[in-house]
Amino acid sequence: MSSCRAFASEDRVDGLARITAEGALLHLIQDSYSQSHTVRGTPHVDHTYEARADCYLPTHFYTYWGQLKHGVADRVPELGATCGNGGEADDVITASAMAIYYVSQRPSTPEVFEAYLQDRVFGHS
Repeated sequence: MSSCRAFASEDRVDGLARITAEGALLHLIQDSYSQSHTVRGTPHVDHTYEARADCYLPTHFYTYWGQLKHGVADRVPELGATCGNGGEADDVITASAMAIYYVSQRPSTPEVFEAYLQDRVFGHS
């Protein structure tokens, strides 16, 4: 009987770890659309922080040292003009939904999910 309790406990811990990892992945994708964290498209010397999500592929990532006005852009964003009009990347809502979809398809699609993230969210390094 004690081995059943240990097994159930391990399952619960594994489930919590999985949910936490899925949430971290979703947070990474969503932050990659925030101008507080990422430049999507051509970086400008006079970069302004706005609550706008553009649908270019990322070209520059900020460290916390470079996020002087972090809070300005960390609000619910407007979708940029490139979203929905054939932008290089999917919009943040579609990218989030696709991540949830691919994670729910486990374990048969990791390569397809990785290709999606490279092609439509983060770009190729």
